Amino acid sequence: MISGKIFKFLIKRIAWGIVVLFTVATLTFIAMKGVPGGPFDKEKNFPEAIRINIEARYGLNLPWHRQYARYMVGIAKGDLGPSLKYRSRRVNDILAETFPVSMILGMLAFAFSVAVGVSAGIWAGLRPGRAADKGGMLLATLGISLPNFVLGTLLILLFSLHWRFFPPALWEKARSMILPAIALGFGPGAYIARLTRSSVIEVSGMPHVTVARAKGVSPTRVVVKHMLRSAIVPVVTILGPLLATLVTGSFVIEYMFAIPGMGKFFITAVTDRDYPLIMGVTLTYSALIVFANIAVDLLYGILDPRVEVE
Repeated sequence: MISGKIFKFLIKRIAWGIVVLFTVATLTFIAMKGVPGGPFDKEKNFPEAIRINIEARYGLNLPWHRQYARYMVGIAKGDLGPSLKYRSRRVNDILAETFPVSMILGMLAFAFSVAVGVSAGIWAGLRPGRAADKGGMLLATLGISLPNFVLGTLLILLFSLHWRFFPPALWEKARSMILPAIALGFGPGAYIARLTRSSVIEVSGMPHVTVARAKGVSPTRVVVKHMLRSAIVPVVTILGPLLATLVTGSFVIEYMFAIPGMGKFFITAVTDRDYPLIMGVTLTYSALIVFANIAVDLLYGILDPRVEVE
């Protein structure tokens, strides 16, 4: 059962989330209308009469405030409208087809970054100043500094073209998901490793950890029971934005590995001035960020009893 305090917290955060999404939709609409050019400017062979008819069909001939009202009513109904580039398809259908792919890639990269980052951070934090610590932090610094498209290129060259362990592109079998997930999640994993290391070193000197060691508690039990829960709290605070970043920041990786996710459609939507698709993708990403932050706030309160949801 959900307690009354948590229920009120969820209602409050959901309400704020709706306000955020409304603001994002409004700002995106204004930005799209302020960009020079139109969605049919590339269609050089269009007679003027046909252009007028097409703009009337999509409501682009209406005053901007009527277009805005029409779009917001559609959002309220869950209808993001037709795509101006892919004229036989609606934005809802495109997102329904491509979002699961981007989400799977983001979740795989997320799982990789958390598993590797937390493990490496704990390993280094328990050995401060030693070779394992210095080597791990050197690798973490390299991971933070190296752009994911450079790492993706290296992975393709080594593991696809040279050693032929994994396919270089496409999104078909589990083997084809490994390289893009590593390329996307390595940088965040390096950041998590540095954050975890600092937190472990800080927690190691706390009184309850010192007392546990003095009582002869095994090192593994000290780490798992007395250190990990406190050390992981700073990491949890970034997991929501991190998940959203991995899902929304996969455009380059999707392009490199020919993955049929939202990245391809978002890039073409920007170049083609496909307003409904741009705003649909933007709203989807914004909703994901809002949801992830709410989930992290709840998890933060569970891990640290001193923090109460309000």
